[in-house]
Amino acid sequence: MVTVMDDIPCCVASGEREQVEKNLCCDNHRHGYASPSVQTHQAFLQDRVRGLLEQEVDFVSNKFFSKRSAARFFEQELLDLSEYENGNAAEVIEKLPAHVSRLCQAPLLTPEQEVICFRRMNYLKFRLHQSRGLLNLDEPDEELVLAAEGFRDQALKLRDVIIRANLRLVVSVTRKFVTPQFTFDELFSEGVLALMNAVEKFDYDRGYRFSTYAYYSISRGMYRLIKALRKKCIVLDVLDQNVAAAESRGGELNPRLWDDMSHELRDMLKHLDHRERWIIQQRFALDNKGKAPTYRMLAEQLGICNERVRQLEKRALSKLRVLSEDGRFNDVLDTLDI
Repeated sequence: MVTVMDDIPCCVASGEREQVEKNLCCDNHRHGYASPSVQTHQAFLQDRVRGLLEQEVDFVSNKFFSKRSAARFFEQELLDLSEYENGNAAEVIEKLPAHVSRLCQAPLLTPEQEVICFRRMNYLKFRLHQSRGLLNLDEPDEELVLAAEGFRDQALKLRDVIIRANLRLVVSVTRKFVTPQFTFDELFSEGVLALMNAVEKFDYDRGYRFSTYAYYSISRGMYRLIKALRKKCIVLDVLDQNVAAAESRGGELNPRLWDDMSHELRDMLKHLDHRERWIIQQRFALDNKGKAPTYRMLAEQLGICNERVRQLEKRALSKLRVLSEDGRFNDVLDTLDI
C-alpha cells in the first residue's frame, strides 16, 4: 500500500524527512484522521464534498456581501457570545416542564447582537454557497473543503444561538393556545419548528426586531396545527355519531362496506414500516382504543423524542398520499381526511 509518507522524495535529508513526517502526522491529527493512504484520503475528501453539495443552503441575500470590503468588515466586527458558550443561565421560567425550562435558559440577544448574528450568519451562508460552486467531486481541493465546512459550522453555531435566545418567545405563544385538547408539548414542538423556519427567512436589513417577525410565524404554525388536529377530531366524531345512530335504530353498519373498508385500510398500511404503521394507527385512533394519544405519549413508548415521532408521522402520510395518486385508496384517505 502506498502511503502519504512514501511520497516524500528519497533525496530529502533524514532530519528534514523526519520533520516532514511529523508535520504530516500533526496535520492528519488536526483534521480528524490518522495517516490514511492517498486513495483513502481522496475518498474521504470526496465524501465530505458530496455531503456539502447535498446540503441545501438557504440565506437572505444582501448586496453588501458581494463587495470586496465585506470580508474585512466581518473579520473586524466584534461579537461576544461567551455567555452562550459558557452556558450562563437567564432567569428560569416558572411552571414549565424541566426539559423545556433548561432549553429556555439562554439570555436574550440585545438589538445590536441580533443584527450582528443575522448579518454574519447569512454572510457565512453566502460564502458557503460560493465555495460549493468551486468544489470538484472528482478532484477535491482540501483547502476549499475546509473553508466550506468552516463557513457551514460557523453559520450553524450562530443559528443555534439565535434559536436558543428566542425559545422563551415560543413558550409565551404556546401558552396562549394550550387547552385540554391540545397539550403544551405538542404545541411547543410545532412552535420550535416555526421558529427555526423564521430564523432562515428573516431579513435583518428591514429594520424591525426578529421577535415581531417570529411571533407571527409561530402563531401561524400553531393555527395550522390546531386546524389539522381539529379535522382529525371531527372525522372521529362523525364516525362515532354514525355508529351511535345505527345502534339507536337497532341496526348496524353495513358489514360488507365495513369489511371492504377494513381490508382496504390494512392493505394501505402494509406499505409503511412497522413504526410508521403503529404511529398512524395510534394518531388516528385506528386501534379502537378511543382518544388519539399525543406525540409525547407515543415518544415515551417508542423511546424517541417528540419531534422524531412527528417526522415519522409526516413521512408515513407522504407515503399514503403517493399511494392515493392511482386512486386505489381514495375512499380511506377521504375518510381519514388525509
